[in-house]
Amino acid sequence: MFEVNQSADAETALINLIAKISKQSTTRKKDIAFYWSKKSPEIAAAIYNHFVDSNSLIFDPFLGSGSSLSGLKLFPNRMKFIGVDVNQLPIELTKFNMADFKPGELNEIISKIEKYISENEEMYKYYLGDDPEPWIFKKAILNREGGNPEPTQINFEHNSANVNLTKEDGLLFEEAKNKYIAKQTEIKYINEKLPDLDLNVNSRIAIKAGMKLSDIFSPVNFNLLLKYKKIATKDIRCAILLSSCLHLCRLTDTRSQSQFPFWIPKIDAVDRNVFDLLTKKIIEIKKIIRLQNQTSFESNKSIMVENFNDLKNSKNAAHLLLHLPIQKIDSNTIEDESVDLVFTDPPYFDQVAYSEYLIIWDFFTGIKSNQEDEIVQSNRQIYNRNREKYLNMMFDGFSIVSKKLKLNKHAVIYFKDSKLKNIADFLQIMEMANLEYLYQIHLPKSKFTYKQNTSQEGTVEGDSIYIFKKIPENASREVKLNKYSDIDSIIVSLVDEYLEKFGSDTPSKILDNFVIPGLWKRKVLHLITEDNIYQELIKGHFRVDKESRKIIGRA
Repeated sequence: MFEVNQSADAETALINLIAKISKQSTTRKKDIAFYWSKKSPEIAAAIYNHFVDSNSLIFDPFLGSGSSLSGLKLFPNRMKFIGVDVNQLPIELTKFNMADFKPGELNEIISKIEKYISENEEMYKYYLGDDPEPWIFKKAILNREGGNPEPTQINFEHNSANVNLTKEDGLLFEEAKNKYIAKQTEIKYINEKLPDLDLNVNSRIAIKAGMKLSDIFSPVNFNLLLKYKKIATKDIRCAILLSSCLHLCRLTDTRSQSQFPFWIPKIDAVDRNVFDLLTKKIIEIKKIIRLQNQTSFESNKSIMVENFNDLKNSKNAAHLLLHLPIQKIDSNTIEDESVDLVFTDPPYFDQVAYSEYLIIWDFFTGIKSNQEDEIVQSNRQIYNRNREKYLNMMFDGFSIVSKKLKLNKHAVIYFKDSKLKNIADFLQIMEMANLEYLYQIHLPKSKFTYKQNTSQEGTVEGDSIYIFKKIPENASREVKLNKYSDIDSIIVSLVDEYLEKFGSDTPSKILDNFVIPGLWKRKVLHLITEDNIYQELIKGHFRVDKESRKIIGRA
């Protein structure tokens, strides 16, 4: 399925294959994991099939969604795998997804959820007019501009039918709206006597002074989640089930953007039914288990081991999962020069505040987050990380990663940033850690964000995979850099050169596959200080076709 021609054209074959996989919109879910920046197991499988043989050791020092391990299920192999993450949730999600579920185990989870729902079902029941039958709350759209949320529409299930009430429904809607507000107000008063969490101020991710965790939930949902917490902290499987839908239990925008968990819109905030979300996840798990039984290769079912020695001595496929920050991994935990391939997706500066987001999950599930040791750039008040601290921690982390990698073996790393200055600093860190930059692969996306759709010219979208090779320590040195150069003209000339060689293409692909490598080779990438210089140069010097999003020539 993921064969790559191992010839002189192997690099081109790999690039074409990954671009093809990246463009595909996969609707079949292969695991229950919810995590930010989730990557494709199919791309992981293609990378493994290209760089290593079937008995190799793969190392992911920033495990995240666990897609790097999921990729090993997609073709027959006896590979070993080590996954490391500073936070507990990625480790637990991966254990859950790799577990060989028995029907009785799933039934046990289901019975606990059903009992929880039956004990609390009155929270979502409404009695409207003279109707003796309950109206079951499903969803509300709220206007929060006045400070107190007010529904503009409420969706119910009534007599097995879906009913959406708005102001056009007159008195019935007014009654439903008033009862919704009254119920939320009553529960809010009760919640004031229950556990809550003061949030760590961080303006970049919409946490203001005095903000509490309960502020991002409707009072009813916060109360229900506190009750579920008693189940989740005693049964990790129930905790994982909640973790996969907890981002939808809070108030969201209509598109349910998980990337901004602390931001709540003033208009069209969505309040959902927690019971429905949990029930849907149970149905999803059943489908996933069936799918895994159909698609996983019996010959490479991986067993989880407890330490590196057990991993090394295993004669079959095996994996080791370590809940540790990468900077605290020593030679006793993982042997130096034992790894055949590093494949990972590290934090990109301040783009995702992983641990900070995970305090929501920590509070309701007991699955721990770690802001103290996290490698991320953040302006939070506690454990704050400026750019310099982030870069120093990245260097420390990848120096350890490099020590684990065998000489002349590869590190394949996801990294994407619209700011070329950030790319320059990232590449210099890798070089100083004895990881020599070889080339990179642009990964197009089939969908675009709102910002990318409204500002197409020069938009940097998609993802990028960087390929490095471990070099001897005495060959590593801080890159000798040019001091003066006309960056603008170099960038424009590189785009011209690409268009002449390969024809029209998207700004992102040209940037990833040609401009960044060209600037690095000329040792001038570090000179870029403007955040959006590439985007502005594309707008000013080239014509971009709106439909194809490709640069088609000079302006």
